[in-house]
Amino acid sequence: MFILVSCDEKKEKKNIKPIKLELKLVKDASDKNNVILNNDVLINNNDIDDAYVVINNYGRRQVLVVQIIMTATGKEKFKEITKHNIKKQIAILLDGKIIITPVIMETITGENFIIPIKEKQRALEVAEGIMEYKKENPNKSSHLTGKPLPLKLRRTGR
Repeated sequence: MFILVSCDEKKEKKNIKPIKLELKLVKDASDKNNVILNNDVLINNNDIDDAYVVINNYGRRQVLVVQIIMTATGKEKFKEITKHNIKKQIAILLDGKIIITPVIMETITGENFIIPIKEKQRALEVAEGIMEYKKENPNKSSHLTGKPLPLKLRRTGR
């Protein structure tokens, strides 16, 4: 079952707050209250092609996530990053705040990753905000066409 939520271009334009997305390697996580990150930004908004909200089914539990789809360049960068950093932690940051620090278990060759967000409204804001930041801060590798991107809410699993 899929649920679609999109921005209607005919409606009044919403005030979308841009959200800066960054992935950085974790340098030291021995103190869970004080995680130290490498300075290098490995993936950012310009490596993102799309972002939308998904409800993932894990057994009987449903988890709300923001699905991040990378550009071809972002996908290759992510593949190389994960290939060379197996068993290391990577931090996903939104506006400079660490959201999650998963451990890289294997080379990731897919074009996407997820960010768990507990509340639906916040997840929608994050997905819209990531794309808005990219629109306001374009670079030459951007695939953005300039028109508003629809927000989609998809149900995956059973």
